[in-house]
Amino acid sequence: MFVQKKGDLTKIKSKFQEKFDELQNLNRTLKQIEEHNQEIDGAIKVAQRTTLRAEENVVQLEKEKKKQDVLIDQMNEQIKRLEEQKTILTAQLLSQKEETEQAQGILREAQLEMSKIIHSKKNLLEKWQ
Repeated sequence: MFVQKKGDLTKIKSKFQEKFDELQNLNRTLKQIEEHNQEIDGAIKVAQRTTLRAEENVVQLEKEKKKQDVLIDQMNEQIKRLEEQKTILTAQLLSQKEETEQAQGILREAQLEMSKIIHSKKNLLEKWQ
């Protein structure tokens, strides 16, 4: 009976050792899985921070683009106003040139008439004396 019990005890110790070794293997595997999960969590957090920064950069770039678009629109409006003003001033300049030419023509005619009057006056004064 003692030998049988000793054999049973040896079997139980052997099974215990197997189960203990299996438990240690499972604990090592669990630890590896937990470490791997921590690494993945860290990588996910890094990716999230990177994504957040990228989104913030996109928002900032969109704001800057909107400012540039507004500035371009303002510049285009200013160009349009200046072109309209140029057209008006060009028309005024042409009109003033025509008026100047007409005034110069009238002045020449008046000078010619004054010359004729002065000449007539001289002739009349010479005849009178």
